[in-house]
Amino acid sequence: MKLGHRHLKMKKLGHRSLHKVSLGARHYQHGAKIGGRILKKVGKATGQQELVMAGEGVERSGKVAGKIGRVSQSLEKII
Repeated sequence: MKLGHRHLKMKKLGHRSLHKVSLGARHYQHGAKIGGRILKKVGKATGQQELVMAGEGVERSGKVAGKIGRVSQSLEKII
């Protein structure tokens, strides 16, 4: 029986999935910061308040993704 082998395999799988979550969240955070800034600038330039509000929402979702990335990165170190 390979009970220890299965445990190590599951540990590796958990570490890999947490790593991918943290990388994806950090990439999304960076893209949302840039995209939100662009949306806000275009909205202010054209006078469309909806685009400004959409840009703020995109930036806020990027901040949440950054928090998720930091949490998963700290959990990755534990596992």
